[in-house]
Amino acid sequence: GKLNDRAIEESEKRYQQLFEHANDMLLIVSLETGLIIDANQQTQKQLGFTHEELTKLTIADIEEPMQDTKSRIVTRTLASTGHIIFEQNYIKKDRSTIPVETSTRLMEYNGEQVLLSFARNIKQRKRAMQAEAEERYFTEILRETISQIAHTQTVDAVLDVMMDTLLKIVDSDSSCIMFLQGDTAHVVRQHGYYDPDNQPADLKIESTFTLQHMYNHQQGIVISDTANDSRWVEFSDKAWTRSYVGAPITLKNEVIGFINLDSSAPNQFSNKHRQRLQVFADQVSIAIENARLYEANERYMDLLESRVSERTTELTEANLQLTQQIEKRQLTEGELAEERNILRTIIDSLPVTVYVKNRQGQYTLSNRFPYPSLFRGRSYRG
Repeated sequence: GKLNDRAIEESEKRYQQLFEHANDMLLIVSLETGLIIDANQQTQKQLGFTHEELTKLTIADIEEPMQDTKSRIVTRTLASTGHIIFEQNYIKKDRSTIPVETSTRLMEYNGEQVLLSFARNIKQRKRAMQAEAEERYFTEILRETISQIAHTQTVDAVLDVMMDTLLKIVDSDSSCIMFLQGDTAHVVRQHGYYDPDNQPADLKIESTFTLQHMYNHQQGIVISDTANDSRWVEFSDKAWTRSYVGAPITLKNEVIGFINLDSSAPNQFSNKHRQRLQVFADQVSIAIENARLYEANERYMDLLESRVSERTTELTEANLQLTQQIEKRQLTEGELAEERNILRTIIDSLPVTVYVKNRQGQYTLSNRFPYPSLFRGRSYRG
C-alpha cells in the first residue's frame, strides 16, 4: 500500500511539474460550472492574472465570444468525440486579446468531468500569415499595375494609374506625386486634400528635409512620429500629419520626382511600407520613361507629318504656279505665232520684193514676190 501511495504521489508530482512548466497555457475547467479549477504558470504569465484570480473566473470570462455557428460546432464535436482543436481569442486582464489555438478534451479529474485545454499563443503565426497575405496582395496589385501601365501611352495616364494603385497598397490619409523641375518639386497628382484652401504646395528641395534626403540618397524615408522627430519640417498644409513615408522616382540614376504619403496617426508607416513604396516607384519610373519616349515619338511624328504637309502644300502651290506660267507662255506663243502668220501673209502679198540680209551679206528672209531667179544660188531663208 505504501509503495502504491508513494508511486501515486510521485506521479502526481511529475504531472504537476509538467503542468506548471509547460510552454503552452494549460487550463482545467469544470464541465458542469465552467469554473477554472487550475491554470499553469504560462497561463498566468500570458493573461496577466494570478493563480488565485484565475480560479475565481469561469472559462467564459477569458474567452472572447465565438459566433453562434462556431460555438455549436465546438459543443457538438466535444460531445461526440471528446476532443477538438480550434482557434479562438483569449481575453487578458488588461482586456486586450491574444489569438490562441486550443486543443480541448474531456477527461475525469478528481472524480469530476472536466475540460483540459492546451492553448498555444499563435500571435506570431498570425502575424506571419498576415504578412504573407499582404505580400501576396502587394505582388498581385503590382503585377496588375505593371500590366496596366505597360499599355499606357502618356505620362498623365501613368500618373492616374499610380494614384489608383497607391490607394490599394498603402493605407494613408493623403498622398501626392511630385515631379522635379530645377530645384522645386511640383505636385502633379494628389489625393486626400479635400479642402480647396489646404492643397499640397510645391516645395523647394533644399528647405525640405524629406525631399532633400530622397534626392541625395536616392532612397525612401520614414518619419514614424513627426511630433517627436526633429527632422520633420512642418508646413501649414500638413500640420495634421503625424507619420510620413516617401520614395523617390528615379530614372537613369537621376531623381525626377517623389511619392509622398501622410497619416494623421503616429507610427502608421514602417520600413516595410518604405520598401514597398520604393519597389512601386521603381516600376513606375520605367513606365514614365516609356510614356515619355512614346510622347516624344508622337511629337516627332506630328512634327514630321506637319512638315510633310507644309512641304506638300508648298509643292502644290509651286506646281500650280508653274502650270499657270506654262499655260500663260503657251497662250503668248500662240498669239505670237498668229501674229507671225498675219505678218507673213501681209509681206507675201506685197507687190515688191522684200528681203533681209545679215551682216555677212547673206539673205535670211524674203517674201514670195514672183522673181525667184534673183536669189538663185544665194543663201536665203524663205
